[in-house]
Amino acid sequence: MNDSVVIKGGFKEHRQASNNNDKKSPKKIKRTKREFKFVLLALILVIVIPVATIMRVSDATSYLTPGSIMDFASITYNISDRFGQPIYETQQTESGYQEFINYELFGNLIGHKDRIYNTLLNKNFDLLLPKKINPITGYSEFDVAPRLMKTTLLPEDSQKKIAELFNDRNGCCFAYNYETGEIYTALSFPSFNPNGDNVENLNKCFDGRFIPGSTMKVVTTALAVDQGIKLNKLTFKCNGTYQLPDGSPIPINCHTPHQGEVDFTTAIGDSCNCYFAQLAETLDLDKALDTLSKLGFSVNGKDAKQEVFDNLTKVDSSAKITTTSNFHDIWSFVGQGRTEVNPIDMAQIAAAIVNGGKVAQPYLISSVTIPDKNNETVYSADTEMVELLSSKTANKAAEFWKSGVDEFYYTKNKLSEKIDYAKTGTAQYDGKTDSKLLIGVIESSKTAFYIVIEHNTDDPSHITIANTLADLLPKNS
Repeated sequence: MNDSVVIKGGFKEHRQASNNNDKKSPKKIKRTKREFKFVLLALILVIVIPVATIMRVSDATSYLTPGSIMDFASITYNISDRFGQPIYETQQTESGYQEFINYELFGNLIGHKDRIYNTLLNKNFDLLLPKKINPITGYSEFDVAPRLMKTTLLPEDSQKKIAELFNDRNGCCFAYNYETGEIYTALSFPSFNPNGDNVENLNKCFDGRFIPGSTMKVVTTALAVDQGIKLNKLTFKCNGTYQLPDGSPIPINCHTPHQGEVDFTTAIGDSCNCYFAQLAETLDLDKALDTLSKLGFSVNGKDAKQEVFDNLTKVDSSAKITTTSNFHDIWSFVGQGRTEVNPIDMAQIAAAIVNGGKVAQPYLISSVTIPDKNNETVYSADTEMVELLSSKTANKAAEFWKSGVDEFYYTKNKLSEKIDYAKTGTAQYDGKTDSKLLIGVIESSKTAFYIVIEHNTDDPSHITIANTLADLLPKNS
């Protein structure tokens, strides 16, 4: 009994001793907390510093501007036309770096240091300037030979011939090869003036939207054909004005009244608003809006897929259409109303109609090379074909469009026979001023184009520009 008591007592005494040993002094507790904080801080430093450094290096070009590059660079570089002739270059002089560029032709396409954002220079100067990024200062350390960016653009003398025809008027001219994707011209006016104030620092081919006028009828033709409407058998009456069935007090009017029944060839060739207004009423709205979306339009506020060419962005064409009976909605299909188009979109749509529904994505940079290193290529163009329309729809729409061109454009509008497809447009602004527009295709050079001359009244310069363009384009090989 005594032994068991002793054992039991001993056990109790042992437990008590153990409990006493588990109790830590205040100093030990504080030391443990400090050690934990040091370990945590060390982990943070080990993880955060390398991650931050990597992020800073990878993001370095976002805080390097072309202006700062020029200040710290020790090399020259240039951008050339499709034949290798410089259209932009920098040179080191005693007073520092200087830019050489024809601002009238290329200023708002190539850019000017950091003053025009959506341009070749601002979006692609990292391709031009070989460098190592200093993660501390963010500046570049140049250690290799200068680079040459070769574009797809027509030479300077060709661009000048087109520019002169604008005769100091605002607008733009976009043309590209729909089989290769090469952009031949993307002129935009007013030109960028580095010494001017309140200038439009943008290129209207990429950043512009315009009321399309009757060039929209080419798009509406494709919408109708896509729904199986047999345009060759469809006629509508036109007496110069058309009153909508919804009782709208504002009628649809034709600029050149047509008397009696009008067929599609006359409607597209002689631009009959009354025909296209009645054609729009026959469309299945949901199908039409779906096709517009596929053609690159932002429909009723829903953004289209963002397109990027050589890191340059393009604004979407847009349409706000909710019925096929309301005056403004019908006008949107005819070319006025609540529709605005982007020149690149319209050129691609024209190309798709003529080219079986498929077109190449446009691009400006064909290559970047290092001439001093046996023309070592560090970048080469890459494009892809995209389908905008089915081949059945495209081929039939092209057939209908061509009938109007053959009957009216070569004689009445003095269009060059080198141009296979064309559609003029007149856009009215506030009922006071008109802009002239022209959409077309030149098959011999596989080129689609869109021309805008703003506030042009009755001057047919858009036709003259297209005819001149047709003579300047390279023949498709």
